Amino acid sequence: MLTAYLTGCVTVAVMMALIWVIHLRKDDATIVDMGWGFGFVMMSAIFIVCGAGWTQRNILLWVLLLLWGARIIVFIAKRMRQEGHEDKRYAMFRLKWAERARLNFLKLFECQALLQMIVVLPVLCVAFNPRTGLNWWEVTAAVIFVIGLVGESVADEQLRTFQNDAGNRGKVCRTGLWAYSRHPNYFFEIVIWTAVYLYALASPGGWLTVVSPLTIVFIILKITGIPLAEQQSLKSRGEEYRRYQETTSVLIPLPQKRTRP
Repeated sequence: MLTAYLTGCVTVAVMMALIWVIHLRKDDATIVDMGWGFGFVMMSAIFIVCGAGWTQRNILLWVLLLLWGARIIVFIAKRMRQEGHEDKRYAMFRLKWAERARLNFLKLFECQALLQMIVVLPVLCVAFNPRTGLNWWEVTAAVIFVIGLVGESVADEQLRTFQNDAGNRGKVCRTGLWAYSRHPNYFFEIVIWTAVYLYALASPGGWLTVVSPLTIVFIILKITGIPLAEQQSLKSRGEEYRRYQETTSVLIPLPQKRTRP
């Protein structure tokens, strides 16, 4: 198991370094998000080949992760083609870092590799589970994963449709899931990785990998998720976004709150 884990870690670190080299052509760090999607699929395959092999349990989890990773890659590729500029979060970093930007982005890319090494731990436990067949717990976790994947896909598509309407330029998206949460896509991302952890609970030592969903929650709540998104939205939409903050839950989809008269 340790050999498989170290192999996966080295592979994802090298992959992120290569993606960093590719990003130098246009100085567009948005591509790192594709590496985030592909990295888990690649590491999972390595664990499975080194572990119990392509059992029903491993095939189901790998297919779920493949669907998740493919969706991210396709979504980012479309956005890069349509927008033609660097993601606002990374553009803000590039402006702040100035002449140190390229080196700092290498650090950021490898930091994402490190995070993948932590978040992928439940998959490692599942991959080495010697038991045959699926149980009801794993099937339930897979259903929760699918709910999260569908929810995240719907949220992203609703936001994309809203932003592609020229009449909505400068406005705040309040349609669909975005009427109940300011960040429904992040909420469903947490659901997805919680489901992966639940899936691992049926495997020996799976309960020890709780650091995986906790890491995702920490990233979203405290680092590159909600804080940066909120900062950018306040900067670009100002008072309208402040009113949106007053009425709409930050993460968990909830009925809108009434504002004071």
